[in-house]
Amino acid sequence: MVAPGDGLAHLARDLLADIGETAPDLSGAVVVLPNLHAAAVLAREIGMQSGGPVMLPALTTLGTWASQQPVACELLTEVVREAAVFDALRARKWLDATNLWPLAGELSRLFDELTRFEIALPESIQAFEQALERAYQTKAGEAMQFEARLVYELWRASLQPHKGVLDAAGVYQLQLAHIARQAACPLYAIGLPALIPCERVFFESYAARMPVKMYQVSGKAAGASKAARFYAQTWPAFEDEEIVLRERASAFARPVPDSPVAGRLGLYGASSLEHEARAAETQVRMWLKQGCRKVAVVALDRLVARRARALLERARIMTDDETGWIFSTTSASTVVMRWLDAISSGFYFKDLLDLVKSPFIFAGWKQRREAVYELERAIRSNSVIGGLEPCRSAVERGASGEFAHAAELLDRVVGAARLLHRDRRLGLHEWLELLFASLRALGVEDGLRGDPAGLQLVDYLQRLMRDLEASPEQFSFSEWRGWLDRQLERAEFRDDGVTSPVIFTQLSLTRMRTFDAVVLIGCDAAHLPGADQQSVLFGESVRAQLGLPVAEDRIAQIVDDLGGLLCRSDRALVTWQELRNGEKNLLSPLFERIEVFHQLAWRSSLRDDRLAGETALWQVGAPARAGLPPPCAPPAPAVAPQRVPERISASAYNSLVACPYQYYGRYVLGLREPDEVREQMEKRDYGEYVHRILRRFHERFPVCTGVAREQLEQVLAEISERVFREATDANYLSHAWAIRWRATIRVYLDWQLEREQQGWRFHAGESKRELAVSLPDGATIVLEGRLDRIDERGDGTGKAYAVIDYKTRSPTDLRRNAGEPGEDVQLPVYVLLLADDVHEAGYLSVDNGQALMVSLDEEALGETGEAMTRLQNIFSRLRAGAPLPAQGIDSACQWCELQGLCRKQYWHDSD
Repeated sequence: MVAPGDGLAHLARDLLADIGETAPDLSGAVVVLPNLHAAAVLAREIGMQSGGPVMLPALTTLGTWASQQPVACELLTEVVREAAVFDALRARKWLDATNLWPLAGELSRLFDELTRFEIALPESIQAFEQALERAYQTKAGEAMQFEARLVYELWRASLQPHKGVLDAAGVYQLQLAHIARQAACPLYAIGLPALIPCERVFFESYAARMPVKMYQVSGKAAGASKAARFYAQTWPAFEDEEIVLRERASAFARPVPDSPVAGRLGLYGASSLEHEARAAETQVRMWLKQGCRKVAVVALDRLVARRARALLERARIMTDDETGWIFSTTSASTVVMRWLDAISSGFYFKDLLDLVKSPFIFAGWKQRREAVYELERAIRSNSVIGGLEPCRSAVERGASGEFAHAAELLDRVVGAARLLHRDRRLGLHEWLELLFASLRALGVEDGLRGDPAGLQLVDYLQRLMRDLEASPEQFSFSEWRGWLDRQLERAEFRDDGVTSPVIFTQLSLTRMRTFDAVVLIGCDAAHLPGADQQSVLFGESVRAQLGLPVAEDRIAQIVDDLGGLLCRSDRALVTWQELRNGEKNLLSPLFERIEVFHQLAWRSSLRDDRLAGETALWQVGAPARAGLPPPCAPPAPAVAPQRVPERISASAYNSLVACPYQYYGRYVLGLREPDEVREQMEKRDYGEYVHRILRRFHERFPVCTGVAREQLEQVLAEISERVFREATDANYLSHAWAIRWRATIRVYLDWQLEREQQGWRFHAGESKRELAVSLPDGATIVLEGRLDRIDERGDGTGKAYAVIDYKTRSPTDLRRNAGEPGEDVQLPVYVLLLADDVHEAGYLSVDNGQALMVSLDEEALGETGEAMTRLQNIFSRLRAGAPLPAQGIDSACQWCELQGLCRKQYWHDSD
């Protein structure tokens, strides 16, 4: 038994005394360490104590040493066994299929534990199988609850079909047995976690052939420091719990009047995640400035640890991260998952756009950005919800060459999608092969290989593919996708290219390592000791019946690791969030006991009250920012004559009248919000569909009089169904809009027939018109628009025309617009564009079971020429440098997308 802070030094002395006394050569010994990080520390100790050059012993871990040994059997990899367990569970239909992969993974872990704890170091695979049968027969007579019996039966069955093949736990035992048989040099072991049965037998077998020294690290060892004895008294063995904490504190303090941990250990409760991360970052920077050369950050709460790491990197302190990043959180795996999401969703537009915007896709294609921009524009302008064919149709509807790059991009995506179509069942390795084939078609594999995380991801997936070649089970696309998601959640990316004095690590990786200072992040009750891996079906009682370690064993190991780390570190800070989501969050019971013990023994607290102030002082300042701008006047830009638009539509003229600055932003600067893909039908879509239906109907029936009413209704209903079908197929709720229109069909036909009785006939629909308008300075602008409908009426003196604009708004709103032709210039512009004898202009409200005409009165119709004069005057002034002021009228601002540009909320108060 050795003290926590002196273990490796003690081992170095023994090695030199036992082997290196006559010659500085320790290569004839093997030292087993808890992790390879401790090897450098031991090597340094040996060098210091030898006083000169020395040949080091073999420094290894038990797992590494075993993996180097040959075995006469094949390895049943974890992924192959998990696939077999999934297949067995799927065949039995005990549980819902969506939960089978988590259950298969848990069963696989339990099988490993059963192998480790039920079988102790067989000499051969035959001996292993015999030991398996003996273990089964022993348990067969014991009373077990159903879940325990289920696990035990499946464990035995999982090994039966694979004669000559063993899982990793079984192979590990055979490898240890091989080492024990070949024992030829002294063996030293220090700081190992609790040994499993086969490891205990291994050391016993090895000791029968060669000397073995095992060092248990304990705060109760002779010569242990006061701090080590303090932690040993605070966290006693479970059998000593009857000795109350107050008595232990009093007994310990009598010979130790001064606290051995005051100034070395601090407890800091933060008010939030950000506060905790900043406190950890501040303390690390302070320690580095004080000369610390090796600082550990133990990430018990990974979320806080990542924020602390980001803060350190902002302060230009790089970190060596041993905790790694789960692959599912890296951008490299994101492109793979977005590809599979797109396939699963039938290429829903958001999934498709997320995919093609990844920097990994088509990495070597120079036109990639142009292609992505074109594709997004085509999708948004045509409101494509999903599907590669609708996307292709949207691209083809563009002008010649407008979406050429997007078409090429879609061709590549279509080709890749054909490789990975979903409607089949394949082996896991076959699905992975197809995945790689599709990624190569997308250029993703090349992009991944150029990224550190991407390269590790490719290597990991290829390793899985090799391991699964012998797996015969077949899976659907969704089952394989669920399996792949789990693999990316389990594996980690580690950046090995950074060397730093600041190391982010896990508690288990600190065994036998020495640090100048340590920050333990996330030391609340939820994270320390924390809950074990969540079980789907198998709780602590099942584990106890199976003879497997339970929570108490895990906590004992955590306590041992924690005490050793604190003893081997000169300084330590423990942080946690005192408040989480506005509720009190308790400190870990392990450190709560330390705090209580310390107060009972020395009447003082270990809480660090100074760090809050230091955090503010050490905060990395953001770049200087200008203050908020002072209140300003409404903008009123002028336009250079050469930049004044030469064309204006009816809607642009309306915008110019409503707010000149709005016109400036939309039509001079060309600023527009990108089109939105409307996943649910909206009122404006409904209006577009009504326009389309009536245009098609009147192209077939310019005159309805004389046609059977039943035929008119039938044809109009059929056209309506065809037009609405695209929307109703995409979203069932669109049927409500279709029903709303069908309720208007009869009323509309009534109106149409009555209008024909008045002598009016449909003349044209969706008619594009334009008119050249001369300006006083000799320049010309073009007034343009699309007229929904033109009617004509003939008599003995000639023809008269009517301009009708279809609307799905209420007649009340339309009357208001028609009554203000100076404010709403749409109808006056249409009258000008028709340039014929217009006798009527109005809005036709077709909605909610009504068809009602709202016309301009005779006076307003006769004054449409004023719209021409007004337009000429405005453009003459614009060409002369007149400003385009922002009006700030609520009716114009309510739906305006340029409010962030005109900054109306920062204008001077007009009062």
